[in-house]
Amino acid sequence: MLNIVLCDDDPFILRLGAEKMERIIEQKGCRAQVATVRTGGELVTFVKNNSRARLVFLDLDFGEGGLNGIDIAKRLRREDGSVKADRISADGKAPPVFSCSICKIC
Repeated sequence: MLNIVLCDDDPFILRLGAEKMERIIEQKGCRAQVATVRTGGELVTFVKNNSRARLVFLDLDFGEGGLNGIDIAKRLRREDGSVKADRISADGKAPPVFSCSICKIC
């Protein structure tokens, strides 16, 4: 079973992303489950506590004063090299990644 974690500070984007990911999983017939978290700190803790979390989609920008998605992805890779991270963003600067990234896994 593939365990996917979505991380975004915007609850609307997080819900939308999770729903889209679950539709893709169903369409592709993948054995996967999706979890959601709202901060980089929650994500790091979730991955530490859930060793089966292997695919992470995270926001690029968590706002002022926090780590950005690139910093968090680097930290996750340092701590567990088996975790694959990709980015999501609602700012229009990053293309959507859900369909292409999940297809490579299934």
